[in-house]
Amino acid sequence: YFVVLFLIVTVGSSDAAFVGRSDTPHHVYTHSTPTSCTLMSATSGKDTDNKICFVQFSANKTVTTECVPLPAGGLSSVQDFFDCNEHRNLLLSAGKRNGPNVVQIEETDKLLSMFHEESKLHGISDEESKCGLIKFLNVESPTKFPGLSVTSINTMSSRFITKNDADTDDGMPEYQFTLLDSTQDAKGAPPLVWLFKKLTGSGNGVTHSGSSDVDPKGSSSFTRVYAVPSEDGKGISFEANASLNIVIKFPSIMMKLLPVNVEKFEEQGSASIQKVLDKSIRPSMELFVEAYKKWLQ
Repeated sequence: YFVVLFLIVTVGSSDAAFVGRSDTPHHVYTHSTPTSCTLMSATSGKDTDNKICFVQFSANKTVTTECVPLPAGGLSSVQDFFDCNEHRNLLLSAGKRNGPNVVQIEETDKLLSMFHEESKLHGISDEESKCGLIKFLNVESPTKFPGLSVTSINTMSSRFITKNDADTDDGMPEYQFTLLDSTQDAKGAPPLVWLFKKLTGSGNGVTHSGSSDVDPKGSSSFTRVYAVPSEDGKGISFEANASLNIVIKFPSIMMKLLPVNVEKFEEQGSASIQKVLDKSIRPSMELFVEAYKKWLQ
């Protein structure tokens, strides 16, 4: 059971996992909403006699930072702060100064197609998704456990929206991060590596692909981080909304061996995912604000 929860954290450790603008008042706050989902059953494409169960876990979080002064150039100059890869990467750092390795990768037709498909799932039309500067990134994050090391490589799209783009609500700059693909590479004690592969149903690389026999509803992560002007027009805060949805497949026999019922398992799994967000979003936003204050000087 512990190993199952460890896998949830490992598979769900996308360091950028934010979503959607908040309609709540713009002030400093933190709000969390764990959401458990239902168990689904499917039939393995390789062996019709072996049933595979898919379990879905979800979590959401919203963070708004302290209000900070505007730059000398006013609101229009905030875009210059956003338009910096070093500042962008802080949002992917999980609050760690020596965060994951972020590498820009070459744009391909496949990546563009995945980006547009994922954007639709989050309510962004094809026309809207063409606005802004789109880059593709690999975010590599190692995680160590006793006897096992797992490296997660998350392939993400980074969409930088400026005041000149059609779908901005208030002319303020915004970043959007969308999870497109992820792999996990496990190394360590052979029995633990074997168990990792067995539970995730693959070889050494575990892939988030969206295929129906592996991931029926799709694991997803979507980020929006944007600047919010203060009511008096003298300052700004930075706001992020986070949403993370993870679908994991298990042999049906594994579900029968759980010490709790499915509902409780979903609840505890979502709570585990929620902790991932709780421990990464606020610290990342604090580093972002810290960098902004230094940029003002």
